[in-house]
Amino acid sequence: MAKRYRSLAAGLIASLAGALALLALGETALERQREFYFDALTQAVPATRSDRIVVVDIDRKAFQSVPNRDWTRAETATLVERLAAAKPAAIAFDFIFSTDCAPDVPANAALAQAIGKVPTVLGFLIGETLDGAPHPVPKLALHRPVDVPELWFVEGTESSCTFLQDRSSAAAAAFLVGDEDAVVRRVQAYAIVGNAAYPALGVEVARLAAGARTPVLGGKPAWLRHDSRVLRLDEDGSLRFVASGAGAIAARTFSAADVVAGTVPAEKLAGKVVLIGSSLPNLGGLRTSASM
Repeated sequence: MAKRYRSLAAGLIASLAGALALLALGETALERQREFYFDALTQAVPATRSDRIVVVDIDRKAFQSVPNRDWTRAETATLVERLAAAKPAAIAFDFIFSTDCAPDVPANAALAQAIGKVPTVLGFLIGETLDGAPHPVPKLALHRPVDVPELWFVEGTESSCTFLQDRSSAAAAAFLVGDEDAVVRRVQAYAIVGNAAYPALGVEVARLAAGARTPVLGGKPAWLRHDSRVLRLDEDGSLRFVASGAGAIAARTFSAADVVAGTVPAEKLAGKVVLIGSSLPNLGGLRTSASM
């Protein structure tokens, strides 16, 4: 009988210890496992993909194709000129042109002129100080009541040169925030600077690709409507995105070198939303996602 009670006591102690450990660490551990599960789920279930979005990568091939292997704003201006000639629906830059802001420098003047030939979205980053509210501010309609997440408010920004913003059609938030394990799974749907609200670059690109009109923000918790499509946001105002695999990325991506050389057929770009960025780690900083 004594042995039975000792076994029972030992079991109770072990259960209590396990419960305390779960109480102290379980929420974080379970949250991480849940995130891994949804990572796997987003990769297992085929996602609907738009054929109206293409990517132009200022990649290693592009750098090797220019003199001194140094891709400058002059090359970017030529790239935008080539794209504009193909008549895309819009261009969105995943670059911030925040330095060397003399508008009379030939490369800067050429880039500004090129940007003015096609609807162009310029991104901005979170900065330590407010460098002037990014512009132009995209249109947004409110449907009350609406609960604006606290996370959306940004005190400082790093934006592209003013003379480039003046020739663009919209500004958008181009920063990504990783989860506690540093994996990027979500995009903050909007950023609020002063009294102006800016969509995330990806959200604005998706809207342009869908041909949607002025987006509508409303609800408690918040939701975002692009015409008939309603996007339900997390409590913190974020959207979980489906990270593409290497094959899907390659299928929609062209090297900037090929675009400049004229080897990319115009019909591959006409009417599309062209996202310009770089896969080089030293230019953009590669981030871990659910796919790679």
